[in-house]
Amino acid sequence: MKEKRMIHYKKGVFVCPKCRQTFVQEKWIEEWRIRCHKCDYRGTLTEISVEEHMDEETQRRCFFSTRIPNTLGLCFSGWRQVRE
Repeated sequence: MKEKRMIHYKKGVFVCPKCRQTFVQEKWIEEWRIRCHKCDYRGTLTEISVEEHMDEETQRRCFFSTRIPNTLGLCFSGWRQVRE
């Protein structure tokens, strides 16, 4: 089964409103992953100079993996052992 979703990517300069730490994100990263690493603030960072774009991602989902708990570490799409 295929599932399509839109992903919001950002890069640029961000500031934490709690500790005022400035962060420069040079690579494209998903919006929800941008957070302050200095303090415990988990909200949205203030955007100073930011580029953003939307991208469509297609995920293939296995029918069995959503309905059977994976307690043995098996990959149900290929029925092979997954190494950890």
